[in-house]
Amino acid sequence: MAVAVVCLATAVDPRPVAAQDRSLRIDRFHADIEVAADGSISVEETLDLSFVGSWNGLIRMIPVENEYRGRRIRLDFSVAGVTDGRGAPLEYEVERAGRYRRVKIWIPGANNTSRTVTVSYSAGGALLHFDADAGDAASDAFGPQDSVGYDELYWNVTGTEWDVPIGQASAAVALPSGVTGVRAHAFTGAYASTEQDAEVETRGGTTVLATTTRSLAPREGLTVGVAWDAGIVARPSAAAKAGRAVLGPDGILERHWPWAFPIVAGFLMFRLWWRRGRDPRTGPIQPQYEPPAGLSPAEAGVVIDDRVDHRDIVATIVDLARQGFLHITEQPRTSRRGDPDFKLTRLREDEEPAKHHERAVLRALFRKARRGQQNMSKLRKTFHSDMDSLVPRLESVLVESGVYSSSPAGIRGGWAVTGIVAAIVLVVGGSMVQVELIGNRFIFPAFGSGIATAAIVLGFGWAMPARTALGAEIRRHLLGFQHFLERVEGPRLKRLEATPDLFEVFLPYAIALGVEKQWAGAFADIHTQPPDWYTGADWSGFDTFILISAINNLSHSTTGLMNYTPRGAGPTGTVGGMGSFGGGGFSGGGFGGGGGGGF
Repeated sequence: MAVAVVCLATAVDPRPVAAQDRSLRIDRFHADIEVAADGSISVEETLDLSFVGSWNGLIRMIPVENEYRGRRIRLDFSVAGVTDGRGAPLEYEVERAGRYRRVKIWIPGANNTSRTVTVSYSAGGALLHFDADAGDAASDAFGPQDSVGYDELYWNVTGTEWDVPIGQASAAVALPSGVTGVRAHAFTGAYASTEQDAEVETRGGTTVLATTTRSLAPREGLTVGVAWDAGIVARPSAAAKAGRAVLGPDGILERHWPWAFPIVAGFLMFRLWWRRGRDPRTGPIQPQYEPPAGLSPAEAGVVIDDRVDHRDIVATIVDLARQGFLHITEQPRTSRRGDPDFKLTRLREDEEPAKHHERAVLRALFRKARRGQQNMSKLRKTFHSDMDSLVPRLESVLVESGVYSSSPAGIRGGWAVTGIVAAIVLVVGGSMVQVELIGNRFIFPAFGSGIATAAIVLGFGWAMPARTALGAEIRRHLLGFQHFLERVEGPRLKRLEATPDLFEVFLPYAIALGVEKQWAGAFADIHTQPPDWYTGADWSGFDTFILISAINNLSHSTTGLMNYTPRGAGPTGTVGGMGSFGGGGFSGGGFGGGGGGGF
């Protein structure tokens, strides 16, 4: 009888046993945020957690780099401590993870229980400042108060990258005494959502409390925008802004002769780039409804940004699957950490793809296959070297076809060597001269000038590869095609007689061009059946966004096998163009954010 019950339970719920026995939920996520008069903020996040099954702890991912008006802003981020519900300190470690800080917290006894964790940290440089006379106050939501300008905290409280639900989210923002004109609003839902399922109230004139009125599903979050009249909270001076942008965070560049070298190097490299590193002029970019003839997705990815990266390889794998040369099966997670594995099955073994790089990728994937099947996790020792050898081959094809006059990787490699040699000469030679002329205490300018010169040479060298006239025209065509993939809407699709086949044919190009999410959104109501070439691990339903999420898992797995920097970034932690009150507010916008999960 017991066996029958177990069998019946398994039949009703097809998830793996580990997935049924182990889960994590955030019952309550509350953030106390204090804005200081000097413009810094301190944050205290309190999470009430419910653990089902055995866990070791929690991981909190917090973005520290954001984009605002086309420039990157790095927060002055520091974790002050992590405690449990009784105020006792918990063991934790902070790691760099790209533009994130990864806070790994060990929680003793996280086994079928509830725990409270409080994470305290500070973040400088998170406030937005708007001057009324500069036209920044674009929204008339403030009324007459905007005549004095305003400051704003646009803060992604929970982040939209949690894979677990949040029962309730709230935030209390405490402003310095004396502020006037306080106004606030909140956004909820998935990234870019403008839903406002939250109650917002102001207490005592200087404290804003925002509380969600519904639970948040995985990948949903709470974002608050709090603004107040300028004049109380200190703003960075013009000198401070210039010093931070030009002199660096330490402000240690001095007016000594070694700094003449990077200035001269910059001038010479700019002239060289102006003459040799720019593409020939082309006409205006116009929408194109198909890629350039004969150009594969990987080749399109190289032409668009002059380099081979993991997106181009993923696009090739997806295109090979679409052509019927292989089948991709997402495997259930075999460990509590990391990305899922993928089983690749070779099809049409008596045929080969038309492109050389496609054949090379196919051979790399199935070099050690057994019975025509291969798990990607087994390729860690070979795939990297195979792809390293693929880069010059792929670029040589583009050189032979007239897109480039020389290999972009070769050009960049040559300038990299030049920059490194220049740095060594300046650091060693400049230091010796500084010691002789001034003394050891002024030796740093020599090191700084060497590094700056190398950076200038490397930076211009990276931009030095130029396309031929033919290559520039192909790139213009690709940019028009990218524009179509990114902004296509229902009426255009109807004119094109959009079909699931059209979605799948152009999907590899969308991946290589970094617009796969937008392309998937256009077909959300058209492509309602899974493709024949991809099997998900647990697809109870299907739409194009589910497929893109699965391909993102494939992309993460491929990135782990390669040593290239991914092109493009997720949206979480990116600041809108005008802050949350200038018409650009949404869930997931602003500073802060991120997500996390258990481990």
